[in-house]
Amino acid sequence: MTTEALPLPAAPERAAARETLTARILRSGSLTIVGNLASQALRFGSNLVLTRLLFPEAFGLMAIAQAILTAARLFSDVGLMQGAVRSARGHEQRYLDTIYSDEWVEEHFGNVSHLWEETEETACMMAH
Repeated sequence: MTTEALPLPAAPERAAARETLTARILRSGSLTIVGNLASQALRFGSNLVLTRLLFPEAFGLMAIAQAILTAARLFSDVGLMQGAVRSARGHEQRYLDTIYSDEWVEEHFGNVSHLWEETEETACMMAH
């Protein structure tokens, strides 16, 4: 059995690979930025529509409710999935089942996003 060292690619080939990686990074980054900008534009547009549909007190109530719901979502993300990746027990099925069930309970019962829909419906009814 011989142990020959594999030759390194020539300099132009390494540069081409680096350019390809750079192009991929730029493309991925630009898609992320465009997605975030589109999300912000939709959020801004929906706020403009709501300012026309609701009277000022109802719009203020909606803004407060949205701020509370956003804070609740941010605080509820405790990083269970990320912890499973780094955990020494991350390969154990029982450990993963526990994390998945915790995520499921949080998603279906701990998340208060259904309150947002009820608040929005109530505010629209109050506006009419």
